[in-house]
Amino acid sequence: MASSRIQKPDMDYGLDDVQQELFDVWQKELPPIIARERIGELLGGIVKPSSMNVFACSGTGPEEAYRIGRKIAYRRESLLLWLLKTYKIQKLMTVKDL
Repeated sequence: MASSRIQKPDMDYGLDDVQQELFDVWQKELPPIIARERIGELLGGIVKPSSMNVFACSGTGPEEAYRIGRKIAYRRESLLLWLLKTYKIQKLMTVKDL
């Protein structure tokens, strides 16, 4: 069966099916550059901007970050890959899975 994954040609991020599903949805919906202060809003409250600051200070944040004036921003793909590989992602099938 053909895969419906949307990726750049020759890009294999090593994601499992659930991670790839989230990556595909977020990649379509999010802007290409995301300011740290808007991460909580854009990701539905999954990660707070203050948490991103802690990860950045400890050197464990996304690989690609930019200082634009006084703001910190991330490239969408870098942020998403970091999020999907840092946090345990589990697709819940029923309420019992909670």
